[in-house]
Amino acid sequence: MIFTVPIHEYNRCHEPGGRPTGGRFCDEDGETETLYRGDGQNVGTHALAKSDVSALFGAGIYLTNNRRVAGDYTVKGATTLFRYDAGKRGTKQDAINAYIRSLATTLDANGNDLPFGGTRLHGFTYTGDSAPSAAFKAKADEDAARIKHATARWEAMKNTVEVRKSIDGLIVIRDKAARGAVSTYQIPKAWLKQTLDAEAEITEPVAAVVYDTIKAVNEGYRTQQADDVYRFATTKNEDGYYPSFRAVYRRASAMIGVMGYQFNEEAGQLALRKGLKALGYKGIRYAGGVTLGGGTKHEAYVFWDEQGLKKRRQQ
Repeated sequence: MIFTVPIHEYNRCHEPGGRPTGGRFCDEDGETETLYRGDGQNVGTHALAKSDVSALFGAGIYLTNNRRVAGDYTVKGATTLFRYDAGKRGTKQDAINAYIRSLATTLDANGNDLPFGGTRLHGFTYTGDSAPSAAFKAKADEDAARIKHATARWEAMKNTVEVRKSIDGLIVIRDKAARGAVSTYQIPKAWLKQTLDAEAEITEPVAAVVYDTIKAVNEGYRTQQADDVYRFATTKNEDGYYPSFRAVYRRASAMIGVMGYQFNEEAGQLALRKGLKALGYKGIRYAGGVTLGGGTKHEAYVFWDEQGLKKRRQQ
C-alpha cells in the first residue's frame, strides 16, 4: 500500500487558541510569511495566463523566501560582461581580477583596443629577484602595461556594473542598466501548509492525478506511458522510499512531454492544476537553487490563485 498523507492535513487551519477549525478554507488574517518575486520589468499584476508553461513546475506564479534570489531575476536580460566559476571559495575580487586580465588581452601596451579580439598576455612577471633577459623583461613590461590600462578601464566602469553570485553559482559581472523590481507578498502560513511538497515522497492521490493527466491530455492514447509513470511513482526505491513529486514530474516530462519544461501546451497544465486543486492544494513548494547545482539554496513556491495573491501583494 503506497504511503499516504490525509489530505485534510493540508486543509486544516487553527484558531488563535490552537484548536483546529477543521474547515476547508483557512483564516487569511492569521500569521503570515514574507515571500518575494523578481521580474525583469515592473509588473502590475502577476497573472497566471502570462506565466511560462516551460517553467520548472509549469505555469504559475513563482515566489521565494529569499529576497536576494528574487533580486537575481530583476536583472534577467541585463548584459553579462563576464562569468567566473570560482568554486565555493571564490570571491568577488577573484572575479574582478580575472575580468581585468581578460580585458587586458584586448588592449595593447598603450591602452588601445586590439583588432580581432586581441591577443593573450605573455604570462611573464618580473619580480626583480634576478636579472632577466631583455626579451623577458620586455614581455613582462608589456603585460604589466596592458594590465595597468585594463585596471584603469575597470576603475572607470565599476560604478556602472555589479559583481555578485548568480543563482546558478557563478560569479558574474553585469551592467546595472536593465533592472526590474522585487515584489513582496505577505502569504498566510496556512496557505503554505496547503502546498504540495515536491521533495517529499509522492502520495497515492497525487500519483493518480499525474496518471489521469497523462491520459486526459492524450485522449487515452498514452495509457502505456501513464502506466509506466504510475508504476514508477508507486514503487519504493532500494532505500525503501517512494519517489518525490519532483522526480515523478520530471519522469513524465522526459517520457512523453505532457508536463513541465517540455510541455508547450496549456491542456496538460490545466488538467494537472485541476486535479491538485481538487485535493486541496494551492500550489507547489520545492527546494530552490538545486536544479542547476551550486546556486543559492532557498525555499520556493509556485501558486495558482492569482486573485488571492493580488490581495496579498505589499509592493
